[in-house]
Amino acid sequence: MSGAIRRLLLLLAVAVLLAGCVKPPPLDVRLAWLDATPPGVVPAALASVASGLVVAGTDATGEAPAVAMENGAPVPLVPSEPYAASARIVSAASAGGVLYLIGGRSGGAHGNTRWTVWDGTVAGPVTSRPQEFFTFGGHDAGPLLGTVIVDGHPIIVGSRGAEAGPEAALYAVDGEVWNPLDTPAALQSASGLVLGLTAVTSVGSTIVIVGDSVHSTADGVVQTPALFYGTVGGEWRRIDLPVPTDAPGLRHATAVACADGTCWVAGWATHPIVWQVSLGDGAVGSTTTFVGDVAGADDPSALITIVDGRPLVATNASTPSAEVLCADGWSSVPSPATATAITALGSDAYLVAGDRLWRATVPAC
Repeated sequence: MSGAIRRLLLLLAVAVLLAGCVKPPPLDVRLAWLDATPPGVVPAALASVASGLVVAGTDATGEAPAVAMENGAPVPLVPSEPYAASARIVSAASAGGVLYLIGGRSGGAHGNTRWTVWDGTVAGPVTSRPQEFFTFGGHDAGPLLGTVIVDGHPIIVGSRGAEAGPEAALYAVDGEVWNPLDTPAALQSASGLVLGLTAVTSVGSTIVIVGDSVHSTADGVVQTPALFYGTVGGEWRRIDLPVPTDAPGLRHATAVACADGTCWVAGWATHPIVWQVSLGDGAVGSTTTFVGDVAGADDPSALITIVDGRPLVATNASTPSAEVLCADGWSSVPSPATATAITALGSDAYLVAGDRLWRATVPAC
């Protein structure tokens, strides 16, 4: 073999080795949002079930509840009280083939929300179960955040007013009757400490709630995003979530999604932000602040879901975006207008924005 050929082969071998060491360009993640709104439903709440996606809200008039599968199959509803017949379904959850719904409708002299609770098979009918007025109502009644499934059983989580400020309210069902549970001390406001609760999820036997804590100090009032987690009848813990030192004003956590022992929390601290939290030791891992500003005087609420093991954040900034976690970091893509609900089913992400349901397949990255 001539020297020229040897040198050529050597150069080719070196080129191959160098090519193997070159970092490939980052994946250009794109999401194509498609209108997936089933007929007859103005969506407000979503739930992933074995047979597909449940889409809940009202009918086209906004004066009656409506629920359907994404494929358009209606889920029959049986309202058994006046406020149920005109409710907007705002929460949906499922376990063991049973669908649990929460409906809300303003009423009474003060226009407070009158809550209705429903259950039935996913195929229907789903029936409202009348409760004693003070179960979810009364002068100290607060919002209901939703129903979570704890070890296969439904638990409703909300809040109520107390002497020191808001505190969590947890309810368990016995037959068709919902009963309030004792509120753990970690979920109660106290002197110099006011809690705010905004979203809830569950992992096995653990309930995870996010919101904020407002501390009164000698230098003024400090608001800190917070995560609370614990078990029914067991211990609860609060984790304060760090924010940039240059993030004045509103600072709170607004959504949470968990996979195994890791939770991803979305919120705002001047800009959209996401935290990674380990439930095993309560450690706060990576914190990422995204580009995005508040739209006018709005109080933005970032939303989050987990798609194929990766978090996806809807920032709800003035220019809405969806942030997807990839191997090389977060990738930003456009999203529909301000999202009010989010979930995932397989590799598809679903958003409720405006009066429509949007679906996008999230590519591997």
